[in-house]
Amino acid sequence: MANANGEPCAIWSVQSHTPGPPSFSFGDDMDGVVIESIMAFIAIFSLTSWIPQIARMLERKQTDDFSLWTTLILLFCNASWWLYAIYIESVSFFIQQTLTLVMLIWFGLIIIRYRTTSLLFKTKEPLNRVTVVEDTWQND
Repeated sequence: MANANGEPCAIWSVQSHTPGPPSFSFGDDMDGVVIESIMAFIAIFSLTSWIPQIARMLERKQTDDFSLWTTLILLFCNASWWLYAIYIESVSFFIQQTLTLVMLIWFGLIIIRYRTTSLLFKTKEPLNRVTVVEDTWQND
């Protein structure tokens, strides 16, 4: 590939002419706006993977098999990445992390709403279920 001056260039290159770690950059043919737009689309598209699971939870109205601890950890980690996206001023990363946070909050609320067992710690008995105990008598 050649740039506007006819000089050969790669689509992306590693620039190591400065002291310190090498920096990666895209060549002249890749516009930052185009890359951000593509990545924003991919971010939105990748989040569609949550939809079938949330639909199943709403349909069954039962979430005992889902860990609220995992959801809380994911929420914390994604909130950290969301702050980082703001810091580096990446629009596509910000969009992806915002949508992920919304989905995680929704997911967590559904878990809480339809949980029949303890939310964070195991208990011996389910919380919202009736236990039937049968007495058996033996005649001698």
